[in-house]
Amino acid sequence: YYPNSEDFGTLAFEDLWPNRGDYDMNDVVVSYNSAHYMNSSNKVVKTIDKIRPIWSGGILDVGFGYQLGVASTAIKSVGKSSDFKDNSFKYSLASNGTENQQSKATILVFDNITELGLNGAVKPYFNMEVTFNTPVSVSDLTTPPYNPFIIINKNRGMEVHMPNYRPTDRADFKLFGTYNDKSQPSLSRFYVSDDEMPWGILIPGEFKYPAERLSIVNYYPNFLQWAKSFGAEFPDWYLYPSNK
Repeated sequence: YYPNSEDFGTLAFEDLWPNRGDYDMNDVVVSYNSAHYMNSSNKVVKTIDKIRPIWSGGILDVGFGYQLGVASTAIKSVGKSSDFKDNSFKYSLASNGTENQQSKATILVFDNITELGLNGAVKPYFNMEVTFNTPVSVSDLTTPPYNPFIIINKNRGMEVHMPNYRPTDRADFKLFGTYNDKSQPSLSRFYVSDDEMPWGILIPGEFKYPAERLSIVNYYPNFLQWAKSFGAEFPDWYLYPSNK
């Protein structure tokens, strides 16, 4: 289980990339709990990823997905179930449930967080069950949350990933290096701003995200130093929000 059998990790994104935006890092907040089902050879035969949308602080139509480390052809099927009403899903999927035109298996969970209705106290989740044609190694699959990303305003080329995670085959590379983004694909540098700030973060537990238009830099005093040190300093920055 990741992070363990009971708890959820949290992913949070800013949706105005390649601009910095208000940098409140609350435009898309989702939590995840993932399980690998292993065979006697310690290879993965099935994964179940529970993706729980928590908050949408923006107004754009933003989707969420993740990419596994194995080829699309390694996937036998992708099953999705949820209490959310998701009738407007528009992205093109292959017969096995992965996204079309992707060399690596790409799982799209929802295409518009603003339509999910996140006002209730109890948040349902998407249950994503992936089975493989033949068992795969954890090192090939990569560990959860794999390579998570958002898609901005249903513009399929406009992806936002964690810093230095590779975009998928559907990303628009012309956007890199524009506005505040200082990606350098030739150096495998992606989704890092001109002041070394990310547009997406991963928290190994619950996350008290900033209020709308309150910069995460101001809400979490140690965030800036953590980001500029590439995670070497203040790795527990998210435990200490400002009292102001």
